[in-house]
Amino acid sequence: MNQQKSPKSKLPTIIKGIFLILLILGFTFSSEIKEYSDFITYKPGQEVLDIVDKTKLTKEGIYRFYLSKPSISHTSEVLDHCKNKEDSYKVTGCYADKRIYVYDSQNSELDGMKEVTAVHELLHAVWANMDKSYKNRISDLVTSEYSSLKDKTNIKERMKFYNDLGSEEFTNELHSIIGTEYIVENQELLKHYNRYFGYEAVKVLHSKYQSKIDENDKKAKKLVGKLENLYKELDSDKTYYETSVNILSNDIAVFNRDANSGYMERYEYDIRRNALENRINNLERVRFEYNQKINEANQLKDELRLVDAWAKELNKSIDASLAPAPKVGK
Repeated sequence: MNQQKSPKSKLPTIIKGIFLILLILGFTFSSEIKEYSDFITYKPGQEVLDIVDKTKLTKEGIYRFYLSKPSISHTSEVLDHCKNKEDSYKVTGCYADKRIYVYDSQNSELDGMKEVTAVHELLHAVWANMDKSYKNRISDLVTSEYSSLKDKTNIKERMKFYNDLGSEEFTNELHSIIGTEYIVENQELLKHYNRYFGYEAVKVLHSKYQSKIDENDKKAKKLVGKLENLYKELDSDKTYYETSVNILSNDIAVFNRDANSGYMERYEYDIRRNALENRINNLERVRFEYNQKINEANQLKDELRLVDAWAKELNKSIDASLAPAPKVGK
């Protein structure tokens, strides 16, 4: 009589199978498991939480932001991790070694820059973690948007510092810059940015400080334009005055010679003398106006110095290389 095998005898085989499946899954998804572990164990500080709130980061944005373990610093520590690729744009942050570093200038005139820089670097983190097909699609959208913006904005000038990079790195930078500094018209690209942060919120933050910088630049250009026109007038006035003075000096010498000759009639004397005095008065008026313009030019130069000083002070506070050294706690 055949005996049936007990079901219990199959358990070791089932357990081995489950163990093998778990082992395979563990190897396959080890990076995802570690990533999620890093996310749930990360404890954001108040500065990071404030950035999340102000930039309206989404769940996807928060996930990628926290995985990048953002470091917000108002000391030159940022320079230990960031190398500046641009001459005209200061070091405000970077994405390096899978981490986000942001410089906080603590300058009220630059309110919003810290948050915009954080989102800029977040987009680098997003770029680094896109799958190939999605990255290709976003690259196409970003490149198309760039073509549209080139004739309407300063973005071509903004991007010239990255011309020596490879095409992907150039597009990577473009992806971060367009998403935080320019008006995005393509709806698919806009939807992409809104997957990670509140595009409108970031645009407002950017305009808060950029409008002040733009207004200062506009004021400086206006003052420079006035000074250039004034200097042209001064050069013209000076040439006219010096030429007229030389001619007048010669004419006065001739008049004095004729007056002392004893042959000049009184009426001729009076006419010629009055004409010379009128010319003298006219040149005195030119000299007076010339000096007035000198004073005006000096005032414009003082205004320009103030505007330039504001810009230089702003640049100092923007650039992490000029940040105060960290202090030892008491």
